[in-house]
Amino acid sequence: ETAKEEIAYAKQNADFVIVWMHWSSINQSFASTNETELADELVELGADMIIGNHSNYVQQMEVKKNSEGKNVFVAYSLGNYLLNTNDTHTQVELILKVELRKSKEDGKVYLQQVDYVPIYAMDYGTTAKPRYEYLDLRTKLESYESIPTQEEEKVRYQQMKDALEWIEEVVVGG
Repeated sequence: ETAKEEIAYAKQNADFVIVWMHWSSINQSFASTNETELADELVELGADMIIGNHSNYVQQMEVKKNSEGKNVFVAYSLGNYLLNTNDTHTQVELILKVELRKSKEDGKVYLQQVDYVPIYAMDYGTTAKPRYEYLDLRTKLESYESIPTQEEEKVRYQQMKDALEWIEEVVVGG
């Protein structure tokens, strides 16, 4: 009932309604049935976009249609940013790039495009200063002309490559 009231209020006072959800079980790489069903309800209540977090892991993204046939983008989890654990999946985050356009014909705001930047929290160890570096995975991997030959850099390269493959499997293949 609260979501219904808040979305209705937002629709009266904003051109585009983004619902931010704090949901999901910890360390889950796919949204649960409860979350996908709740996303369906939020779509029907009028959300234009839904972005979630809390699972510590990146989760799938999808486009849902509301009863009027309008597309609604859902990102179940973008990761957890700055979570320092030994779990490799918590070292991966997403930054969403969202483009909205206001129509000249009807004055409504529409989601034009969504993309994401995969980020990797490289941990250089407790004695390193700085300890962490946040890297755009695609850009960093593209910067290598070939697979590194130094053992330490080869390990980092493989960690980043594995992380990017995992993200693409979850986000695109989810």
